[in-house]
This record gives sequence, C-alpha cells and structure tokens, in this order.
Amino acid sequence: MSRITEDTSGPAADTGSAVHMAARAWHTESKQNLADALKAMKEHLPEYPAADLGAAEQQFRHYASDPRNQHAKVLLCEAKVSFALAPPEGDTSPVYIRGTLDQVREENGYLVLCDIKTGGSMEGAEMLDSYAAQLAAYQLGAWQVLGRKVSRACVIRTKDYLKTDRQKRPKPGAVFWYASWSVEDAQRLMDEVRRVVGDIRKGVLRATPSAENCRWCPGGGVANCLGRMVD
Repeated sequence: MSRITEDTSGPAADTGSAVHMAARAWHTESKQNLADALKAMKEHLPEYPAADLGAAEQQFRHYASDPRNQHAKVLLCEAKVSFALAPPEGDTSPVYIRGTLDQVREENGYLVLCDIKTGGSMEGAEMLDSYAAQLAAYQLGAWQVLGRKVSRACVIRTKDYLKTDRQKRPKPGAVFWYASWSVEDAQRLMDEVRRVVGDIRKGVLRATPSAENCRWCPGGGVANCLGRMVD
C-alpha cells in the first residue's frame, strides 16, 4: 500500500507531492528554515513536473507558520514501512503491506500518525472515512518501526489554511482532523483487508461500483469485473 494522494497523476497530485517535499525538508535537513525548505521543493521539480509551485508554496507557508507544526515532536517523517498481516482464513500466504507514511508525532505522551492531504473537494471528516484503511495500516506499520503503540491517526488538510468567509476574508478551517478510532480498531480494519484479499485470491469478486471504488480498482471497469466473477 503506497501513499494515496487526491489524484493518481496530474497537477493536483504533483502539487501535493511538492507540499510533501517542502514539509519533509522543513522537518528534517532544513531544521525549519522556510527558504531552505522551499528551495528543496523547487530543486525536486522533475519528480512532480505538473506541480503548481505557487499553490504549493502558498499552502506550505501556512503550514510552516502554524505553531502546531513549529512545535511538533516529529519521530518519523516520510518513513517507509512494511509489515505482514496473518494469512486470510483458509490461506497460507500472508498479506504484505508497504508504503511511505508522512509523519508520526508525539502529542501529550501519545503517538499520532499524521497524513498530509493537500487538495481535492473532500472535507476533513470525509477524508478520514475515505482513507481509513490507509491511515490504519500506517498506524500499525509505525508501531512496528518504533516499538510503541501509535494510538491515533490524523489528517492534516492543508487546504483548510486557505478557507475564507463570505466576504473573502481569511477564515482557516480546522486543518487537523483526528480519527475517532483506536489502534485496536485499526487492527480490525486490517482484518477486513485480509478478508477482501482472501476473497480475491479465491476468485470471489464483488462488483460494488462507485466513483471511489472504481477510481482505484485495476479491474478495468464494471463490465470487466462482472466478467471475472465466480458463479
């Protein structure tokens, strides 16, 4: 499972990648030097050629000026994680998950998995629902890396920094959206992932078309999925 952005490719995804690069640099080698972080973002432009660097810089400047980010105790930043889930029922092969998480922070003695989301039309609460499996997987992966329970998950919706009121005056949103589930709930979400993978391995497919499901599915469209279903 790799990091899922708001789009698979194109300007929105590349702009998001630029913000991620600036945030990574700011929390690591630049040591919260804004100019150095923006320089790193621009130097890596070949990695996200369709990015709107103006829009990325606007979001990142707000991110860098937020005291919640300035004083954050970041334990992991853009860290690769990989781990195995137990084999699905009736199977002998584990389910392997790998990806790159954005951040793990320590807040009031608890570890929080933080995922930066930069664009899209979804509000923060919708993002928590839509990306729940991704966030849960990264919670468990970070737990294995750090050897400490990652109790909570959070979406940092940087687009909230740009919100305005009806008179177009700045009125930022929450930005930080915390999930309601526990790490034990995250483990249950991974049990559901195991079940789905087990069904796919058996050839048991379920056609549940929707804009969100079909967006990520490699099946090639509803008709293709229907043609592969086992009677």
